[in-house]
Amino acid sequence: MPGPHTPIDFAALADALLQRVHVLLPQWLPGGHMEGHEYVGPSRRSGGVGDSLKVNTTNGVWSYFAGDDGDSGGDLIWLYAWLNNLGQAKAALQLMDELGWQRSRASAPAPG
Repeated sequence: MPGPHTPIDFAALADALLQRVHVLLPQWLPGGHMEGHEYVGPSRRSGGVGDSLKVNTTNGVWSYFAGDDGDSGGDLIWLYAWLNNLGQAKAALQLMDELGWQRSRASAPAPG
């Protein structure tokens, strides 16, 4: 098992998540819908009502338009972190576990 200081390949993870975007977003943000190339839905972080969260399904860029913060991010790792109140590294590790990755892997296991 890799040590705690083995680097996380954030770019490879973000790419792998983007390939699964149409499966992941309905799980993370139930009740949303597609508008063109954007997934629009409620933020479960703020109570899960409305359509104030938009995620570009082509590149993973997202924005939350309700509230004063104007939160946004550049990929699905950051979205997962934001939704779950996690730091990016912890979010990445959780997502890697869900994909069956190890920290030293640069890509997901081959489909079996």
